Amino acid sequence: MELIRQPPVLTLRRCQPRLFSQSRTTVTCLLGSKFPAKRQPPPQPSPKRLGEQILLLAAGGVVSVSITYLANVYNLPNEIKLINQRLDQQSKVLEQQSVNLDKALEKQSMNLEKVLSESVDYRREVAELRGGFQVILQKRLS
Repeated sequence: MELIRQPPVLTLRRCQPRLFSQSRTTVTCLLGSKFPAKRQPPPQPSPKRLGEQILLLAAGGVVSVSITYLANVYNLPNEIKLINQRLDQQSKVLEQQSVNLDKALEKQSMNLEKVLSESVDYRREVAELRGGFQVILQKRLS
């Protein structure tokens, strides 16, 4: 009978926070399970995906593996800089849009005031004309 050697499957048990210690070669759960760390850095995940993974681990009470270790492995400082740059650009765009909307609102407000004042003037003229017609009609009828 031939034995087939397969790599061990990594299953993380729920551990209390701070039950993990991290070294360069292994990540050890202090409850006893030990597994080797990858020798090559893993492929660069998207920052969103990595954040989701960290949140899932944290939600399960598993993470206490050094965040700086993860940041170095996944090259997060550069990713964080890129994210901050994108956020700065988006905030500038939103600020410019806000200024543009304020200007457009001011212009519409001025147009509305103009239309309302013209409407009031028009109503006044109509009332004067009605009054004048009534005076003329009364003179002719009498």
